[in-house]
Amino acid sequence: MSDFVDGLRAYKPSEKAPDFVVANLLANAKELSEWLSENADAEGFVRFTIKESKGGKYYCQKDDYKPSAKQESAHPSDAAGSGGIDPSDIPF
Repeated sequence: MSDFVDGLRAYKPSEKAPDFVVANLLANAKELSEWLSENADAEGFVRFTIKESKGGKYYCQKDDYKPSAKQESAHPSDAAGSGGIDPSDIPF
C-alpha cells in the first residue's frame, strides 16, 4: 500500500460523537471522482484503509490487497455485493 487517496480526507470524530462513530470523512467530489477513475480495478472497485499517523492524524490510503481465488470463494457474502458486512454489526 502506498497511494494516498486524492480528494478523500479522514478525521477523528468529535469527543461528543457516539462511540460507534469511528471516523469522519470529507470528500472533494471532483478530485475523488478522478482518482477513483484512475485507480479502480477491472471490476470497478477500489479498496481503502483509514490509518492513523504517528502524529495522531487520520489519513486514507489505497489498499492494493488482492484476495486469492480460495479467499474469494470463502466469503460468498462479498460476491453478493454486501461488502462483507455482517448485518448484526450495523448499529441501526
